[in-house]
Amino acid sequence: MLRTLALASILCGLAITGWMFTRNQLQTTEAAPAAVLQAAATAIEFSHRETGTYVGQPPDGVTLVWADQFRYCIETMGWFVQGPGGTPAEGSCPR
Repeated sequence: MLRTLALASILCGLAITGWMFTRNQLQTTEAAPAAVLQAAATAIEFSHRETGTYVGQPPDGVTLVWADQFRYCIETMGWFVQGPGGTPAEGSCPR
C-alpha cells in the first residue's frame, strides 16, 4: 500500500512538472515572434530616419514584404507587423 501511494505521488509530481514545462514553452514561443518584430520595427524606424524610406534590408530573420517611403510590412515565424506604429499579429502581411 505504501509503495503504491509513493508511486502515485511520484507520477502526479511528474505530470504536474510536465504540464508546467509545456505551458511555459507555449507562452515563450508565442511571445518570441512579437518580440522579434518589435525589435525589427525599431531598427526599421531608425533606418527610416536616416534614409527617408522604409525600403531597405531588414534585420536577420525578418522578411520585408513591402515598403515605401510612408509605410512597411514585415513578417517572421507566422506573425507580421504593419508600420509605422503597428502591433504584431498572427498571420501574413496584407497585400
